[in-house]
Amino acid sequence: MGLDPFAAAEMVNVLLRVLGFATAYRFANRALRLSFPFAVLVAALFTLNIGPFQQSAHAQILSVALAPGAALLAVRAMRALEAGAVRTAFAWGAALALLASVWLTTAFYMAWLLGFYAAVLLLAVLAMHPEMRRRLSAVLRREWLAVSAIALVFAVAVVPFLGLYLPKASESGMHSFAALRPYLPGLGDTVRVGSGNLLFGWFDRFFASAGAAASAERVVGWPPIHLACFLAAAWSWRRRQAMRPVLVAAGAVYALILKVGGVSGWWLVYQAVPGGKAIRVMARAWIMLAASPMLCVVLLWLQELSGRKPAAAAVLAALLVAEQLSSGPDVARLDRLDELRHLDAVLPPPARCRAFTTLSARSDDPEASKTLQTVSANAMLIAEVANLPTINGIPGLNPPGWNAADPSSESYLGRMSTYAQAHGMDGLCGLDLRTRRWHEDLSGYQPVRLVPTGGLLSLRPNEAGNNLLQTGWHAPETWGRWGEPHATLRFLPQGGEGTLRLTAWAPGRSPARIRPHKRSAWP
Repeated sequence: MGLDPFAAAEMVNVLLRVLGFATAYRFANRALRLSFPFAVLVAALFTLNIGPFQQSAHAQILSVALAPGAALLAVRAMRALEAGAVRTAFAWGAALALLASVWLTTAFYMAWLLGFYAAVLLLAVLAMHPEMRRRLSAVLRREWLAVSAIALVFAVAVVPFLGLYLPKASESGMHSFAALRPYLPGLGDTVRVGSGNLLFGWFDRFFASAGAAASAERVVGWPPIHLACFLAAAWSWRRRQAMRPVLVAAGAVYALILKVGGVSGWWLVYQAVPGGKAIRVMARAWIMLAASPMLCVVLLWLQELSGRKPAAAAVLAALLVAEQLSSGPDVARLDRLDELRHLDAVLPPPARCRAFTTLSARSDDPEASKTLQTVSANAMLIAEVANLPTINGIPGLNPPGWNAADPSSESYLGRMSTYAQAHGMDGLCGLDLRTRRWHEDLSGYQPVRLVPTGGLLSLRPNEAGNNLLQTGWHAPETWGRWGEPHATLRFLPQGGEGTLRLTAWAPGRSPARIRPHKRSAWP
C-alpha cells in the first residue's frame, strides 16, 4: 500500500486488533452462548488485554489475536463432525490446520502456547468427563476419514515450518533450562501489570526493577479484579462437571509455569513435550491464559451474576475494563519521523554490495554500543527496506561461529568478516550507523569512536584518548604524546546535531590549532 515500515507495523497491529475483536465476539456469542452485551464485553476485554500491551515490544505477541478465531474453527469443526456434516467439518478443520501452520511459522510462541493449553484441556476433559470420552470416541470411529483428511492437510501445511525450525533447533541445541529459569514467573508476578496501569500501577514498586530484561519480561500478570472474578467463578462452579476441565486446565498451566523457591514444574514439560526447549520466556503463557480461557470463564460467571445482582455485575464490568487501561514508559515507543530520517540517511547501499554488516551503534543511542539487540534490529530494518541481506540479526538461537556482540570492540569486524568468509559470502560491505556511511572495502576500515562531550580525554598511555588517534603521533610517554604538525584525530561527538567546540590542553611551545578536516563529517 506504499506505507512506510513503521506505519505499516502499526496497521498490522490495528488489523490484528480488529480481527481479534470480531472473532472474540463471534466465539463468545456462538460458542459460549453469551448475550450481546456480554459478548461485546468479551471482545473489548480481549482487545484491551493488558498483557499484550505491556509486552508490545515483542510484535509476535500481538498474534494472540488469532486465538479466538482458532478456537471458533475448532468448535465448528467438532460440531459438524458430531452432526455428520463431513464436508463442512473438513472445511473448518482444514482452515484450522492452515491457520495453525502459518501461525507457527510466523509467531511460534503464541501458537505453541495455545496448542499446549488445548492439549492440557483435552487431557482434562478425557480424564474428568466420561460422557465427553464416549462422544469423542464415537465421532472418531464414525468420521475417521474426515479426521484423517484434516490431519493430512496439517501435515502438508506444516512442512515449511518444520523445514525452517528443525535444522536451526538441531544446529543450536535450543535453550538450556538454565537460560529460561530467570523468565519463569514467581507468585508475586501473578498480579504484576506494570507501573503505568490505571488502577494497579502502584503494585509495581513492590517488585524488582523492570529495567532488568528477565524482570521486564515477567510483567504479564492478571489485573487483580480479573483474577478475583476468575477465582469466584472457580469456587462457585467447583461442583459443576462441565466447567471442571476448563478450570483444571487453566490452573495446571498456571502452576506448571510458576517458580517457587527456584523450583518449577515446567522442567517436566521442557523435557517431555516437543517444542518445549524452543520456548525461553515461559511467562508469556500467562498472556494466553488471561486473554482466552480465563476471560471466557470470567464473562460466563459475570453473565450469571447479572441475573441475580445486575448492579454488582455492571460495576464489575466497568472495573474489568478500567483495570486493563495503561500507559507509561514500559511499552514499546519510538519517534517515527526520526526513524524515517535515519533510514533515509543510510539508503541506498552501494551497487556492488551483496550483503552487509553493521560497524557500530547509532550515535543517538550511546547506551547501545554493546547491545546486540539494538544494533541488530537496525540492521534487520535496513536490510528489509534496502532489500539487501545482512549477517546481523536476532535469531533467538545463535548459529555456531556467529558472534555480533559488542560492535565497539576491536575484534568485532574481524569476527563478522570471518563468519562471512566461512559461509562463502562475497561482496560484504559495512554500514557505520554513527556516520550513516557505507564502506565497500572493509580491509582498511577504522572505526569512528563515539566521544562523550563535556569531558577530558587524556593521551597518556592506556587512556581513552589514544583510541581517537590517526596519523602523525609519536609513541606515548608518561605525560602524554608528541604530535607532528598535522597530527589527526578521528571521532564523533556523542549527542547528535549541533555545534562542537573542541578545546585542547597541550604543554607545547605554542598553542595547538584545531581544524575539522570536513565540516560535513559531523552528524
